[in-house]
Amino acid sequence: HYAAHVAMGCASSVDEAAKNAQISRDLAEGASKDMQEVKLLLLGPGGSGKTTFRRQFQNLFSLTFEKAKARREVTPRIFQNLNEGLKSACKRMLADGGDFD
Repeated sequence: HYAAHVAMGCASSVDEAAKNAQISRDLAEGASKDMQEVKLLLLGPGGSGKTTFRRQFQNLFSLTFEKAKARREVTPRIFQNLNEGLKSACKRMLADGGDFD
């Protein structure tokens, strides 16, 4: 019976080692993907333009545009809207005595 338990223990540790190796590979792959992503947290009350900002950003950088010409036509306007919105938010924050930290 002792030999059977030892053999089972070895098989179990081999299975665990394989599982650990797979988990390590999965974690490394996930970390690599995370390093390629930029995440932005938009905070603000309802009606402050968070959804509009997100939609414009998606329109600008998503692959849903089928034609490059359409993208070239809307890109300047989207950048202008984003720029104006960020300027407005910064001005409001300064006017309210806010701190950028």
